[in-house]
Amino acid sequence: MIKKERLLKLIAVMMLAIMSVAMLTGCGKNGKKNDGGDKAYLEPLKYYFDGIINKDLDTHLKSYPDFANKGNLITMADIEDLFKTYESQYGANIKIDYAFGDATKIEGDAYSELVGEITAAYKEVNKDDIKEIYDVPVTVNVEGDGLDQDNSENKEKAKGTEQHTFYVFKYKDSWYTI
Repeated sequence: MIKKERLLKLIAVMMLAIMSVAMLTGCGKNGKKNDGGDKAYLEPLKYYFDGIINKDLDTHLKSYPDFANKGNLITMADIEDLFKTYESQYGANIKIDYAFGDATKIEGDAYSELVGEITAAYKEVNKDDIKEIYDVPVTVNVEGDGLDQDNSENKEKAKGTEQHTFYVFKYKDSWYTI
């Protein structure tokens, strides 16, 4: 059983990684839908989720810029704890799949606010080095075998869907998640 303190730390770290800028700025979607073209901005989100799915911390950490020092905040134990949490909800043999929704390019005041939040949080970042920011909705599907801890079958709780919104930004010539 995961200790409450450990679970709270896990939740705090993962939510910080997922929603930090949205919570700090309260920004809405002030931009336009991406028309499909170049989707290089999805690369950090692929690292993010593939790292979790494959329990590969190094891949997961590629989604963040070096200056964010996420390697000091997120550990393999955090990823393992996430799987334990899912197992307690959906049973063993967890499978995670994800799908990206239509991205929205952040522009105008919302863009300026997000750049301001990033540069305030990371003093080494020059605002002119941030080239673009997108808001990307992600649907995460989690499926287990539906077995409760006493090995009784409960197929009704074997699946779950989560909706998340991520911000990705182009810093110099590379894309990262916030």
